[in-house]
Amino acid sequence: MKQFISTYISNYEYPQASYKSCNYFVKVLPKQHTFEELEKVASLCVEHSIFSYDFYMKMLQNKAYENHSKTAEVQHIPVH
Repeated sequence: MKQFISTYISNYEYPQASYKSCNYFVKVLPKQHTFEELEKVASLCVEHSIFSYDFYMKMLQNKAYENHSKTAEVQHIPVH
């Protein structure tokens, strides 16, 4: 989450403009979601290098972090 927020702020031409969104990430979302959910979504955003409020919120709402963790656990198909 720390890396996501720091990169999110640095992507703005005027970092002060991103503070309201970051405040939402840090103060409002933890009341609605678990820390693990927020951390998983942030790591997905960092992994894909997409630092967008809209992308983060869509990933969180669609629970995309669940699908990603399931596909990450899938091992290769054995040769028959």
